[in-house]
Amino acid sequence: MLHLSVTHISRVCFSIIQTLSVLKTKTAFTAMSKESQEVKFSGFLPSLPKEKLLQNYEEAKQKIDVESEDHKEIWEEFSKAVTGCICEIVFSPKISNKEDSDKASALLKNYRDDALLINPKFFNKWIYDFRKRFSSLLDFWKNEMVAKELGPLWTGDFELFDRFDDPEPEVREVLWKLIFDEPALSETKAKQAAELLWAYKVDACFRSPYQYNDWIVTVRDELVKRKFVDFWKIVVDQELGLIGSKESDYFDDMDDPEIPEFYKIGNDNLKMESK
Repeated sequence: MLHLSVTHISRVCFSIIQTLSVLKTKTAFTAMSKESQEVKFSGFLPSLPKEKLLQNYEEAKQKIDVESEDHKEIWEEFSKAVTGCICEIVFSPKISNKEDSDKASALLKNYRDDALLINPKFFNKWIYDFRKRFSSLLDFWKNEMVAKELGPLWTGDFELFDRFDDPEPEVREVLWKLIFDEPALSETKAKQAAELLWAYKVDACFRSPYQYNDWIVTVRDELVKRKFVDFWKIVVDQELGLIGSKESDYFDDMDDPEIPEFYKIGNDNLKMESK
């Protein structure tokens, strides 16, 4: 009996030692994983030169295992590091030179290209929040975001993207609130709205001119209804109305919208409202 008890105790002790060893190994592995992840995403420093920043991006991306169970969480952590760096560059008071603009847009382009295949929804959610902050940086928006087509991901970017929600209504919502949220439109807000509307129209010429044309009619009618004469004049002077064949390949001469009629209706209705 004594012999059996000793044997039994030895087995229990051995089992406990094995368990403790496994736990120790798991703990060490978890700590090592966390440490490596921190190193993996620590290379996105706004002060780095463009070439080094892009090199760090590629090296960090190569370490992400798309087959792993926690791939989604790791990608989002990676995305937060990348987008955080972009925001720090763009919204820094020191971003006054072309070099910083190029660096931010280059990093954004790489991230956008990869997000298209991995998580376009996450990218689009971020890019709209990003765009809302551009009230004082419209040059970067026009010269980098629009000119280099770094905006939201659409069906045209990827054949499977039509499975996801169309992000375009969010653009229109931001503009609508900017123009119509208050009883009167201040000069500052009118300028901001006009520049953002221009940027949206430029984007829509390549992406979704039909949707833009349907929406801009409702904007015109609301401007007339509220008698926002000054902003309507901006729309007319800057030709922010309907998109036609001169601006978009989606149309031909036979299918061209009646652009002069669009402005005529607005002008005539405003005259009637003013009587």
